[in-house]
Amino acid sequence: MKLSYDLMLSPFPIKLSIGTLIKPTIGQIFKLGLSEYEAYQMLMKLSPENYYMTIYDGDGQSLWESFTDEQKVKVKLFNIIKTDESLVNDYKQLLNFFFEEKVLYYNGLFVLIDNSFKSDDLEELPTEAFIGAIGDNSTFCQVLSIIQQICCIYDDSEDVGDIKFKNSKAEQLYIRMKAAENKRKEKEKEENFDYSIPNIVSAVSNCHPTINPINVWELTMFQLIDSFERLQTMKIYDLRSLSVSVWGDKENTFNISEWHKNIYEK
Repeated sequence: MKLSYDLMLSPFPIKLSIGTLIKPTIGQIFKLGLSEYEAYQMLMKLSPENYYMTIYDGDGQSLWESFTDEQKVKVKLFNIIKTDESLVNDYKQLLNFFFEEKVLYYNGLFVLIDNSFKSDDLEELPTEAFIGAIGDNSTFCQVLSIIQQICCIYDDSEDVGDIKFKNSKAEQLYIRMKAAENKRKEKEKEENFDYSIPNIVSAVSNCHPTINPINVWELTMFQLIDSFERLQTMKIYDLRSLSVSVWGDKENTFNISEWHKNIYEK
């Protein structure tokens, strides 16, 4: 489920059938702490393979490699979480940061409760307190996908989506190829400090005509990244405009509408 430009650009919450996802501001993210926020991003991207390779308490690599391709495909993230109390608590914190409702965990479900009800004892709460629940891998991954988009770390190439595979081996090969590509992208991103959140905040707030170090904290992550990319587009456009005004455009390659090109919806 890819969110539309208008839905991403607006500061308003996203209403789902199970609850309401908010778009944290840069100020809320920094108040939470960038290290905590980055930990949330890791959880959003966690795969069963990554779990066994990095988090599993024991020789997870050997265990994962002992699985057949058919078994690996059947391992679902949501089922893993339910067996790991620490992961349950981590994801509960993540969901509470992004959901308007209070998120509790009970008997294999992440339950969303109306915030006007203060009790955390689900058995004491009336029926009207319950807004929705996340109880299966499909719903859970869809929620994580939307949160990734809110955080501007979503990559639609990671989604298997509705691709039909002849067998589980083909599906597993596809997943492995995507995992390798994603690791490469993450490594490149980690090595480029120009695209760190603090640096983007500084660049936008010091170069934008209206956003400044005082009001930048009111932006959502998408609004910040969108402004950053627009600034880059305008810088290039201004240079090309200057070049055309001085040297002309003999090959007729200058596009006067380039400055308002849609950079989100392809």
